[in-house]
Amino acid sequence: MYGDPIEGTMTLRQVLTLWKNNHDMHDILGAIFNLGEWFVTWSALKNKDGKIRKEDLRDLFTGAYFHKVFDNATAAKKNT
Repeated sequence: MYGDPIEGTMTLRQVLTLWKNNHDMHDILGAIFNLGEWFVTWSALKNKDGKIRKEDLRDLFTGAYFHKVFDNATAAKKNT
């Protein structure tokens, strides 16, 4: 429904559409904080094209993304 089903990615506009369609309009403070969380998530996961991969988003929610980042950092340290 949100994002590109072929590439499995989402742009910032699609993330904002997801937020707009799913936030509780009666919880103004919660909606503002949730928007901030989505923006930080998009900023952290975006690639050079400004898109986030849905797989990375799923991994972030399950915690597996942090293991990937740690493993990449460890591998980079070993190469230097």
